[in-house]
Amino acid sequence: MAGRQPDSLASLRAASGATPTQLFGRLCVRAGFLLGVPSLLVLLGSAPVLAAGSVPATAARFSEIAGAPPPTLSGVELAFYAGALGLLAACWLLGLGLLIDGVFEESG
Repeated sequence: MAGRQPDSLASLRAASGATPTQLFGRLCVRAGFLLGVPSLLVLLGSAPVLAAGSVPATAARFSEIAGAPPPTLSGVELAFYAGALGLLAACWLLGLGLLIDGVFEESG
């Protein structure tokens, strides 16, 4: 007769000694890093292509991309827009995870 398999979250909690809230904070930190690295690479890859002109034209182009609706963007502009949004979401997740991990850290 097969025994009951342990729940992966329960076994992870038992192994690390962390509460579910702390596990959620660590998950948010990892998700922030996993989303942030590719977003940063896309952003850094598309920004030099967009900045190929003069400085005033480049500043105007970046501000135009930031305010434009996504369906009107094409090619590199859309990659820059998606990279910026991904990096914003990654920073938010990373901050949330660090806040939760720091607020609910046990003092000992």
